[in-house]
Amino acid sequence: MFKRIFLIVDAGLEVRIVSMYATLFSKSSKASFFLVPYTNSKGVLENIDFIKKIAKEEGLVPEILDIKDDILYDLNKIIRDKDSIKKAGKWPILHW
Repeated sequence: MFKRIFLIVDAGLEVRIVSMYATLFSKSSKASFFLVPYTNSKGVLENIDFIKKIAKEEGLVPEILDIKDDILYDLNKIIRDKDSIKKAGKWPILHW
């Protein structure tokens, strides 16, 4: 079903709820599970620790990725440039 699950981790309770679904999808699909911190704030780091704990209970080992540039810019570029990606035959590179 899925090969990789990427979860962008922000501060707030919503991320914790979504992370439960992400771990479920990752486990049921036997997909790699990646966490991408949105910022280095205290709330984000707490959520990463929470998600890692949930993932460990499910037998998953999430990998933490770090995007060095503006994450919203990179993601919007991927979403909006679908046609140019198809023409070029490749995906833009995210720096992690």
